[in-house]
Amino acid sequence: MNNSNTQMTNCNNLSNKFENSRNGNHTKKLLTCGIFIDLTKAFDTVNHRILLDKLYHYGIRGNVHKLFTSYLSNRKQYVKINNISSNFSKIGCGVPQGSVLGPLLFLIYINDLARCDPQAMFRIFADDTGIFFHCHDSTSLIELAKRSLKHVTEWFSNNKLTLNASKTSFIVFRSSRCRNRNLPDSVTYNNITISRETQVKYLGLILDENLNWKAHIDDLCIKLKRFFPIFIT
Repeated sequence: MNNSNTQMTNCNNLSNKFENSRNGNHTKKLLTCGIFIDLTKAFDTVNHRILLDKLYHYGIRGNVHKLFTSYLSNRKQYVKINNISSNFSKIGCGVPQGSVLGPLLFLIYINDLARCDPQAMFRIFADDTGIFFHCHDSTSLIELAKRSLKHVTEWFSNNKLTLNASKTSFIVFRSSRCRNRNLPDSVTYNNITISRETQVKYLGLILDENLNWKAHIDDLCIKLKRFFPIFIT
């Protein structure tokens, strides 16, 4: 299965889970919070030693492990503009982008992120990570969001990755009939502040807080009009 088909399958599964979650939680009068994580230069900051240790832990050992060690070690890069080239510089971290192995190695690297907070539900597709949990009110929402931020920031610190707080946000999914006026506009933990959004793009889907898909459909219509002038407002 190629990458586009895999992503489409993930999108279908994700949308179905959201619909089922929304319907179930509406009956139970629960709020669902989704934190959408953004990392700073995620693929470029993968620590080689930690990655090789995880490969070993997952059973990749012997000659195969030596092959990956050789693949990641002593890589160099340079910049060429017109006929002028820079000196070679050693690459001390990161996985090669534009390769088949790059995303796979990153997935192996980040695979155990979901274990850092057993009470939350993680959805991970390469460097697109969503964290979801349910709560009854805004007070519980803030407490659970801070707990999740605490766990993931500790995991990122231990694994030499950096959370991009300015591009990380959260959404409170709820029924359009839910008139909770006390929802927080932001959540802060240890000098990290993330803002609440009414919609976010995740795995190609535009998710809005009421899950009515209007924003996603409007976006698709705009794109279709660019290619097919026959579509009229």
